[in-house]
Amino acid sequence: MFNLTPKPEEVFTPKAPTINEKMYVDRSELENRLKELISGSKHIIVHGESGNGKTWLYKNVFSETKTPYSVVNLGNASRLGSISAAITEKINRSKGDDRVLSQIVVSGGVEFLPGGVGLKGAKEWLYEAVEREPYDAMMRLIRSSEKSKKGILVLDNFETILQNAALVKELADMIILLDDDDYAEHDVKLCIVGVPTNIRDYLSTANASQSLANRLSELPEVARMSVDEARSLLTRGLRDLLKINISDSVIDDISWSTDRIAQYLHELGLEVARVALRNDATAEGEEFRMAEELWFNQNFSAARETLEQNLNARETKRGRRNQVIYSLGIIQIEDFKYTDVEKLVRKEFPQSTQGITLNVTQRLGELEGGTHPMIKRIPRGDAYRVIDPKIKIAARVMLQKVDGRVERSSNYRG
Repeated sequence: MFNLTPKPEEVFTPKAPTINEKMYVDRSELENRLKELISGSKHIIVHGESGNGKTWLYKNVFSETKTPYSVVNLGNASRLGSISAAITEKINRSKGDDRVLSQIVVSGGVEFLPGGVGLKGAKEWLYEAVEREPYDAMMRLIRSSEKSKKGILVLDNFETILQNAALVKELADMIILLDDDDYAEHDVKLCIVGVPTNIRDYLSTANASQSLANRLSELPEVARMSVDEARSLLTRGLRDLLKINISDSVIDDISWSTDRIAQYLHELGLEVARVALRNDATAEGEEFRMAEELWFNQNFSAARETLEQNLNARETKRGRRNQVIYSLGIIQIEDFKYTDVEKLVRKEFPQSTQGITLNVTQRLGELEGGTHPMIKRIPRGDAYRVIDPKIKIAARVMLQKVDGRVERSSNYRG
């Protein structure tokens, strides 16, 4: 049998709806904790920046534990006007029928069909003229596949309803409602997935019940991959599967430019593979720069505009704001205080900062406001976070240090 090398797009699959088994990187700590939360009694919150692999993580764990689940995109709730409507649409699409699933009848190993005709060993879905309440119908649908395990209803993309107080309240009320005996008997819990770090706070604010927060357990943030995880993914895809000659330094360059975010590792890895296969399956510095330029210009126009709007329009002796922006691009922590940024600015630009008050707080305030904000305050404490990981990546790709000043990188040809 021939051992054919796969195509690049079969190896690197950004935003693939199903798990790419060959490229899945185990994240044992998060996976083990999610397994514990599945067996617990509380609803689950999974959060993390877009592209960090939340979907692949929960799908892999649910598959591994054989947990029956269904996913409802909350973006459809925003489109349709309610979470109930989004759930109803999902049920209808699940069976390709305009009616809502009502029940499955099973007796003595024989599953009865309409009209009383039985067929052993096969399943048949029965429908009623009167629709069931959508939450109840969805739980029945989830439980139909595996009655011996807890079921999960995943409500994904929480951020799409964040600005709609009515939908957030509907979700908060739903959490309380599902504790009622009529729903609790199904043993189906919610898994709420989204970007915000404070999903629990939004829901608690929307429903005055003091017990709502106690009904929720939160998985630690699904953050960017570790250095070792990113290297493992790139080495497996580029060297092992695609047989590309690539140095460790270029693999590290890909990891750095993507900030080790799973989706972007796949995107840039795909571009590097395509360029390399046009060059005798070799990827070195020039091939990487070509691939990075293609990837960046195709995917980062909004982030590039935000960065350009915040850079100093005129050259100054110190260019302090540009130094702060450069430091935000390379900072290694998600949530940072002004002291973290000041320490990094002084480290990166020692000659222009020695013995001088930097007033980093003012610079961060400027970057937080305006028409193109770069950072935001986190809900609790006095820390900040870059609004979009793409902005941080844009700073890494576009900016470089030259004689103590911040300039556009010679590799950037925007």
